Amino acid sequence: MARYDYRCTSCGNVFEVEHGMTERPEVSCPTCGRTRIDLIGLATRVEEMVADIDLDVKVAVMGCVVNGPGEAREADIGIAGGCGEGLLIKKGEIVKKVKEEELLETLRQELLHWNE
Repeated sequence: MARYDYRCTSCGNVFEVEHGMTERPEVSCPTCGRTRIDLIGLATRVEEMVADIDLDVKVAVMGCVVNGPGEAREADIGIAGGCGEGLLIKKGEIVKKVKEEELLETLRQELLHWNE
C-alpha cells in the first residue's frame, strides 16, 4: 500500500488516499464530497449579508446537513444546506428546517432579531 495525493476538480483541495498501486479507488473529496449546494456562493452571500449587521457573533456556513450541525457547534449560529433544504443551527443544535431558497433569509432574520 502506498499513499497517493489527489486534487479535487471541484474545490482544488489536495488530499491523500492510501491504496495499492494497481487499484483505481473511487475517491470522494473530504472537503466538498457531501456538499449538495453551491457552498462557496452561499458563503459569499452570507459574508456580504452580515457585513451590514452590527453583531459580535460567529456564523458557520456548512455544506452538509449530516455533519454540519456538529461541525458548527463552536459557532453562535449557522446554516447547513443540501438537496433542496437547509438547517438553521444554534450552538450545534438544529433549530429549524427550511427550503433551500429560504435559508439565507432565515439566517438574516435570526441575526436581525438576535438580541430580542
